[in-house]
This record gives sequence, structure tokens and C-alpha cells, in this order.
Amino acid sequence: MILVIGIGTPDHGDDAAGLLVAERVRAVASPRTVTVRELVGDQLGLLDLWAGAREVYVIDAVRSGGPPGAVYRFDGAERLTPHFANKSTHAFSLADVIELARAMDRVPPRLIGYGIEGTRWGLGDLVSAPVMAAVAALTRRLCLELRVGTLPMCLGITGVIAGISDDDGVAIALIDTGTGTPVSACLLTCPDAVTGDTVLIHAGYVLRRVDETRTQEVVP
Repeated sequence: MILVIGIGTPDHGDDAAGLLVAERVRAVASPRTVTVRELVGDQLGLLDLWAGAREVYVIDAVRSGGPPGAVYRFDGAERLTPHFANKSTHAFSLADVIELARAMDRVPPRLIGYGIEGTRWGLGDLVSAPVMAAVAALTRRLCLELRVGTLPMCLGITGVIAGISDDDGVAIALIDTGTGTPVSACLLTCPDAVTGDTVLIHAGYVLRRVDETRTQEVVP
């Protein structure tokens, strides 16, 4: 049995990222092969949640100073990087809890984690656009890693950048895809794109510039 744990605090902006990923994985994964749990508040609760599990995936928001929406991955067999050392809105950081579990010999045999860099943490804040895009992308990535769910092959759609705005220091492109409804996408993965460029977008991110004659591509 695979255990997926989403960590976070609802109604605190980007700190809900882990909970959102867990909710989306539950919607597509079979309960016969994947158990999904949410952990709100004290991360020490992980020690009880994953007790007896042999394969565990945890997802949390992180506040390490990186670009909003960036996704970091760790393997519990190794010491966590500084990205996971910040306590965010919790009493203990994810790194603190895992090192404590290691000292107590309570780390699952396989432990994989993902952190989504956040930027909004206040009570009542909405989840930021870059983090929402990262939630969608990480959900698909995680389901592919777990080989679960019924997510279809996703088409990357092309469009022309009609304008670029700033969202808490993150460049967001407004893209005309020819459907009559503009699409917003984060430029973190293609920071050199400018207004007028034809670009490929997928899961809320601008992936790259493309030939204007190509209208869609398959993103594996």
C-alpha cells in the first residue's frame, strides 16, 4: 500500500498547497492501491500517520526564499536540503520531524517528499497563481511516479503572449490561444519570453518558445 500525505493549513494562502495536491491525488487514485491522508497543523503527527507504511510520499509548502511555485524533491534516505528547514506556519519543520524520526528509527523504508515554494502565508490569503500552477503540475508528476489514476496524456497548447504582469514578483503571461478566452501562465520556466512570442504552455507554465506553425504538442 502506498501512502500519500498532504501537509498544510487551510485558509493560510500557499500553506494549503500540500492539502490541495492530496485532494487531487485522491480524486484519481484507486483506494485499493493508494491511501491519501491530510495533516493539518503539527507535523509531529507524521510519526503516527506513517507508522507501519512501507512507501510514503509527503507534500508540503516551503518558505526558503526561492521563486514562488518552484518544486523541490527529496529522498528520505538522505539529509534534507535547506529548502525544507523553514518552519513556515508549523511548530516544527519537515526536516526537523524527519531527522527526529531517523533518530527514533521511525522513518518508512521508502520516503519521498515534495515541497512547493510559497509566497503568501497570511490568514485569509488566497493561494497564489504560481503555487496553484505548481499544484496542478505536481499532481500529474506524482501520479505518474506512482503509476496510478486515469490522467490522460496532456496536450501542451500554444498561444501568443498578449501581455505580461507581475504577481508578487513572479511574471505571469496572458496568452491568446485563439479560443477567445485568454490563459494565464507562469513564466518561471521560460523567463526570457516576451510579449508577441508564440509559446508552449502546460499545467499553468510557459515551457518554451515554439514555431508559430505548430498548434499543439504532446507533453509526456
